[in-house]
Amino acid sequence: RAVSVTASHFERNAAANDIGGAIRAVTASITASTFISNSAFSGGALRSGLAIVNSSVFTGNLANEAGGSGGGFRSA
Repeated sequence: RAVSVTASHFERNAAANDIGGAIRAVTASITASTFISNSAFSGGALRSGLAIVNSSVFTGNLANEAGGSGGGFRSA
């Protein structure tokens, strides 16, 4: 599934045993958005196969996977 996000704010979302604390998508286009203190097993704020990110802020996001894979976001 493709997701397009513009001028949005995601804060304190969680996917403890899953991926993508705020957003999980096959394709993601993110513009002028903020991701603060989101967490997940992998891809703390965003987990996507293809991510296009412009003018956005990722801060304080956490990936719980061994090695901390993709604290802010993880894209394949």
